[in-house]
Amino acid sequence: MNKKFILISLLIIIVLSLQAVSAYNDTDVDVLGDSEDNQILLAPSETKNFANLNDVINTAISEGKDEITLKYNYKWDGSNWQNPDLKTGINITKNLVINGNGATISGDSNNPATLFNISSGVTLTLKNLTIKNLGGLEGWGPVTPRSVIMSQGNLDITNCIFENNGASRGNGDFEYNGSVIYSNGNINIKNSEFNNNKVENSAVIYTTGTVTV
Repeated sequence: MNKKFILISLLIIIVLSLQAVSAYNDTDVDVLGDSEDNQILLAPSETKNFANLNDVINTAISEGKDEITLKYNYKWDGSNWQNPDLKTGINITKNLVINGNGATISGDSNNPATLFNISSGVTLTLKNLTIKNLGGLEGWGPVTPRSVIMSQGNLDITNCIFENNGASRGNGDFEYNGSVIYSNGNINIKNSEFNNNKVENSAVIYTTGTVTV
């Protein structure tokens, strides 16, 4: 009787041990799968324009997708002026994650452009993306400041670079807040760089909400 009891007890211990090992291994796999440090960024070699990027984003939103990965670099070519829908930037009207996967979105410092216009109640997440030579001042009489990102919602930024954005004309009449980001919502920034962005006596990032770095 004692031998049977000992044998059954040993079998129970072995089964419980195997279950514990399996759970531990599964946890390791989940953690590795969720880690952004293990991502391999494949920077695109081909460049398209803002109208193409607008189509990609609108298609994703209309199809109910919550994340897109960019397959191209994108460059401002004046398509804002040709398409009234883009004059204030590409509209982000639903929660969306844009994974640049190493892509670059660039502009022309002599032809100011806004990149994104985020609607109220919406969160835009940007990852693994370089944004440069955008924003600035439109016009030569009464001027219109154009921040790179205009936001009535929330903005999350991870592993991104903002470089050479904004404009400076050396005249106090042209000062404005938020040459890179002008926001009425909350901004979260992680592992990102802001290099050589221009603004006169004001803020590169302006928000009435909170900024978490």
